[in-house]
Amino acid sequence: MILVGTLLLPGLPVPAMLVLLFVVALGNPPSQAARSALLPLILDRRLLPLALSLNATTVQTAQVVGYIAGATLATAVNPQIAIAVDAFPFAASAALILAGVRRRPSARSAAQRQHLLQETAEGFRVVFGSRVMRSIALMIFTLGAFAIVPEGLAAAWAAQTDPGGAGRGLDQGMIMAAGPVGFAIGGLVVGRFLRSSTRDRLIRPLAVIAPLILVPALLSPPATAVSALVLVSGVAQGGISPTLNAKFALSLPHGYRARAFGVVVQGIQLSQGSAVLLTGLFAEHRSVPIVVGLWSAAGMVLMSALVLTWPRAAAFDQAISRAAETIPAPPPEQVAMAGPRRARVRAVTPENG
Repeated sequence: MILVGTLLLPGLPVPAMLVLLFVVALGNPPSQAARSALLPLILDRRLLPLALSLNATTVQTAQVVGYIAGATLATAVNPQIAIAVDAFPFAASAALILAGVRRRPSARSAAQRQHLLQETAEGFRVVFGSRVMRSIALMIFTLGAFAIVPEGLAAAWAAQTDPGGAGRGLDQGMIMAAGPVGFAIGGLVVGRFLRSSTRDRLIRPLAVIAPLILVPALLSPPATAVSALVLVSGVAQGGISPTLNAKFALSLPHGYRARAFGVVVQGIQLSQGSAVLLTGLFAEHRSVPIVVGLWSAAGMVLMSALVLTWPRAAAFDQAISRAAETIPAPPPEQVAMAGPRRARVRAVTPENG
């Protein structure tokens, strides 16, 4: 909140703005890692996929609202007002966390903690030392690298689909919003209405469909068709991302969730940033539709290779069982408080939850 509000200082040079935004982004990986580590401790394991799906859907919906509201305030009213409004959700988030999230003991005591670099190395070892978690992480990184490109190149794409410029802003908004909207739809439908076994079977086909559906961009379709393609790709991503996140969280041994999720979040940021940078450089020499189409074709090939080596269901079950054995039993008073409530949850939750 404070850093975003600092952007309102008059006469602030652009390099200083970029530094501030960089520092703001530094808070993203640890906050996401902490949240991901906390969810399995709060929820019953059968509710975790649904909770992750709801969380992802909410985030994507808020992103669309931010695109629309931010663009309206920045272009039609005043960009300073848009930045000022943007600072308030950070304050609301902090207040909600302080008021609504109970503190839980750390998985490791202060005496058990190690140097930051050592713990980071442990996170990499845990993630890439297990075939199950390594497969999940690589698929998530690949999804991020090939899903972000339409959004990252939306401005240039809209400029090429509407050279006159009259509808450029609308085209850009449609392309940027289509992915988050599709993600929200896919996460809601797959996470809420399909059985766990069905969600698992959909991982492989949806993983290939996500980049495959964008290959027709090679034909330079109009902005409405581009938005439709991005929407379908977003549905595929939203259909598998909560399932992958839930399997990853349940497969992690107790005490390693935060650092392992930190590794994954860092990998997502790196893969997305590299993808936008590379495709932006390619778009300097080729048209955006050609770049997106070829990039998506490469993503389809890479995703097909990951799908062919995807672990069997028994491997995931074994990893989840081993991780469950590392979770310490809750204190008796916590069990007494949570018992009746958890019984009600299980009574009204269908088996596919």
